[in-house]
Amino acid sequence: MNRKQLFLSYAAGHPMTFEDFCIFASRLEFAGVEFIPDLSPNLPEELTGDRRKKLVQIGQELGLSYTVHNIFYDINHTSLVPRVREFALTLTEDVLKFASDIGAVGFVIHPGYRFAAWRSKQEQIVMFERVVQQVYPALTSLSASYHVPIFMENGNYFLSAKSGKRNPLHIGIEAAELVDLVETSNPVMGICFDVGKAYFSMNDYSIDELIEYLSHIYPYVREIHLNAFDGYLEAVPPVFDWLSNNKYEGLIIFECGKSAIEPLKEITNSYFD
Repeated sequence: MNRKQLFLSYAAGHPMTFEDFCIFASRLEFAGVEFIPDLSPNLPEELTGDRRKKLVQIGQELGLSYTVHNIFYDINHTSLVPRVREFALTLTEDVLKFASDIGAVGFVIHPGYRFAAWRSKQEQIVMFERVVQQVYPALTSLSASYHVPIFMENGNYFLSAKSGKRNPLHIGIEAAELVDLVETSNPVMGICFDVGKAYFSMNDYSIDELIEYLSHIYPYVREIHLNAFDGYLEAVPPVFDWLSNNKYEGLIIFECGKSAIEPLKEITNSYFD
């Protein structure tokens, strides 16, 4: 793999401005940054036209590429409540426009979610499936309009787990269901594989299950997210062994706090040319 694939997420940057964070990431020799415009001073409405132009200029001067992560905790674009869904799509389009304005190479969304234990009646499941069939094609249409590819991440609360299965931390989504969701769109979305979300959703934190999950979704994977939670770093080398053996060429994003950057670098350095 190549160091040009390595990006640093703004998860390591708050409360910096995006402009200052670019300089911070460049000094640490990352090839790009992932912006998450969900906190001031970098909310979508605070990212004025002048600031967007400045980010483009900084990227050119420092040789940085950009990717953007959608706002996610506060929205649900597959809500069964139409006004909630419309708001989520409107806000997502605002962030997608920001991604387009700065020339981002990717745009990550979380799947819509429903709390399975409270939305388990058959008529609710049918309604949810109908919404999914409407929303994801709409999102890929927006993606085409703004010329930024969308990648769906593997995690957000109970998600759309049809089985009602309770996964640890409420963040799991089964691999087959994730593939079903991205294939709903046309063209098919890519997948952002968050290693931590998958690992902590495995039974007994099984490395074998983690690799099986990755292999199932791999044809669609365009971006990898890494963190450094306690008990998690042991999962990184097996994942990187597998990625290296399969000649992975997508983005690899350190989505972590400042203190986790060096531990992740130490573990992953040997995998890059």
